Amino acid sequence: MTKRMNVLKSVCGVVLLCGLLAGAAVAQYGQQGPPPDGRWQQGPGGPPQGGDTLRVNQSLGRGQSLYSRSGQFQLNFQGDGNVVLKRTRSGEVLWATGTAGSGAERLTMQEDGNAVLYARGGRPLWNSGVTGPDMRHGQELIVQDDGNLVVYSRGRVYWASGTQRGPGGPGPGGWQR
Repeated sequence: MTKRMNVLKSVCGVVLLCGLLAGAAVAQYGQQGPPPDGRWQQGPGGPPQGGDTLRVNQSLGRGQSLYSRSGQFQLNFQGDGNVVLKRTRSGEVLWATGTAGSGAERLTMQEDGNAVLYARGGRPLWNSGVTGPDMRHGQELIVQDDGNLVVYSRGRVYWASGTQRGPGGPGPGGWQR
């Protein structure tokens, strides 16, 4: 009986320790974005779990976010259906799809290079307007450290939100990942 009690105490101790560590991680990162190194794990078959990039055939759903590598900028798919690019700490909105209340369900990076926001039943609500034969390999939607949201294919910019911050302020040109 004593041996079983010791094993039970050890298991309870491990469970308690894991709970405390998980709580500390949520307290540290939950409201501030990703860890300082900006590295998150890839979800199986789904969007990056807090990463900076949405790749071909990946989707972002309500309540999910992408963060720039530094954690300063966040693309958030809000519960109301609006997809918003904002500063992580201040919450300042830099860009949005304007689709609140639309029934939006997922933002998908398609094989043709177009980033499309879909409602229930597959109805498109917003898109980046990017398609073409050059867009068959390596396209990505990236939240950059300069505050710009960009669609790249093979290292070339095909669409951008124009919201980069830094020398020269917002506007086209000077994109940097």
